[in-house]
Parts: sequence; structure tokens; C-alpha cells
Amino acid sequence: MVISHEAIYQFIYEVEPWLYHKLRYKRYDRQKHYSRKPRKVSIPERISIQERPEVINKRLEIGHFESDTMICKGKKEVLSVQYERLIQLIRIHKVQGFNAPETKEALKQTIWSLPDDFVKSITFDNGGEGAKTL
Repeated sequence: MVISHEAIYQFIYEVEPWLYHKLRYKRYDRQKHYSRKPRKVSIPERISIQERPEVINKRLEIGHFESDTMICKGKKEVLSVQYERLIQLIRIHKVQGFNAPETKEALKQTIWSLPDDFVKSITFDNGGEGAKTL
């Protein structure tokens, strides 16, 4: 007979709740699986990437950028990366934090470093660093 760890947890929490302190994490209430990683950032007026115009998806026109923020492993440094989709132009800026104001400053530097009217659109991912940049 084989007993899974899940069966043991269910038995303790439902039948013998006083044994919770013997469990590894010693929690009185068991945390639901879907609630372990809460979403903190809600992006106002968010538009899905599927609604992006075909001229951007097919890379027919210069000036459409994607922006993301990266944290370097072990270095604790943060980089803001802007990537132009057609000619594969990349602008990388070191920023102080993983937040929207820092990303906004990096975007300003990217736009100022390029010719006038070069940047036509910027696509962000669902991260909070792009939520309040424009």
C-alpha cells in the first residue's frame, strides 16, 4: 500500500488539525495552490498583443519596438532593453530599479538617441515596470 504526501496533508488538515505543527512549514491553514503567487500589478487600459496591427506582427515597417526589463543573475543589476523588430536594433540601459519610472527614463534615452519620428510603437510585456511608462 502506498500513501501519497497529499493524502497525509489532507488527513491532518481535515481529520487531525492539531497535528499541523508537526508538518514541515507548521501552518495552521493550508495555502491554496492558485493563491501562492499573487498578482500585484493591474495594468490599466491593457491591450492584448493579439490586437497588435499586422504591420507590426509581420515586421513590414521600421520603428516598432519591444521593451522589457531584465535582472542580471548574481549581480543584482537591472537592465532596460528596447528592441526594434525589423532591423533588430537594440538599446540597453542600466537602471536603478525594476519599476516604471526607471523604465520610462530608459525609454526617453532610447527615443532621444534616435532620429525624429523613428519610434512608431512600443510593446511591453505584462510586467509592472511597463504599466505606467507612457
